[in-house]
Amino acid sequence: MSDFYTVLGVKKDADEKQIKSAYRKLALKYHPDKNPDGAEAEARFKEISEAYAVLSDQQKKMEYDMGGSAPQGVSPFGGGGGFDFDFDDFNPFQAIFDSFTGGRPQRQRRKRNADRSIGVKLAFKDAVFGCEKEIQFLRPTTCAVCNGVGGFQTTSDHFCQTCKGRGRVITQQGAIRFEHTCSACRGTGSMPLDPCVSCGGHGQVNKSESIKVKFPPGADNGTQVKIQGKGDFNFESMPPGDLYIEIEVESHGNGLKREGNHIHSEANINFVKAALGGKIEVNTLHGKRNLIIPAGCRDGTSVVVRGGGVHPHHGSKGDHFVKLRITFPDKLTAEQKSLLKQLEILMDS
Repeated sequence: MSDFYTVLGVKKDADEKQIKSAYRKLALKYHPDKNPDGAEAEARFKEISEAYAVLSDQQKKMEYDMGGSAPQGVSPFGGGGGFDFDFDDFNPFQAIFDSFTGGRPQRQRRKRNADRSIGVKLAFKDAVFGCEKEIQFLRPTTCAVCNGVGGFQTTSDHFCQTCKGRGRVITQQGAIRFEHTCSACRGTGSMPLDPCVSCGGHGQVNKSESIKVKFPPGADNGTQVKIQGKGDFNFESMPPGDLYIEIEVESHGNGLKREGNHIHSEANINFVKAALGGKIEVNTLHGKRNLIIPAGCRDGTSVVVRGGGVHPHHGSKGDHFVKLRITFPDKLTAEQKSLLKQLEILMDS
């Protein structure tokens, strides 16, 4: 079986736009309507459509990249006779596992459109305490002008040559037959001739949507919030995918640094308080707190404010660690110098 990337003439790192562009050029060149007496062109067109059906689908592309194509006449699972297989539900790892364990009870997996992910920046305190924000995003939806077909027929009986009007395509890999939605007609069974001006022949348009999202307290960099049913909606015959919002947290900018659920900061104390101990007031996420300074502490000593860190929606509360920095005056008055000298004498005696 030919390599799908070679069939479309693209590299393995080609993105969705490059794959689609290569397919459209080749499909236009080898379409049976332009080559009515060309059996070779028809075979080439089927090969191109098959390659695009896999590489244009993120899940199928990933499975193809990891599993490759099976040698002709040989089942990748060691089977004997041929049987039908729905390519949309194909999971190579589960199939291999099942071949050793004797299989598992069959269950119907609900097909749906692809998921979508976007990134959102949150202010430090919004991420810590949680918030509700209105999020705007672009969502691919079916073009209302052409109903997702990508164009318009010039004749009523112009059925798709790739699937022969069935809307489904069957391909053979060794002893297994794979069936998937026809990519040439998007499962409609009809081949559009005139591209839709609204969507440029893609069958879908990006529609701006706005939703209110509740972000839970304790969110950190990389935290994802799932919004069910707000993913891609390219095919109205299937349920929409889900939207995943990934959070990026801005720095606090007030000397507070976060590590997990703990907060770290620094506080300056004079050398007298370091020697004698005492009490200072520090800013935490939850307001001002009194901090007890132990007598005889050194520069860099950390003192803990229990429960002064992040309080996540789930999990344990964090603490606030304050690193003490001992400061010394640049200038001393005559009285201060006298007192320090007296202290020095007492300490040396």
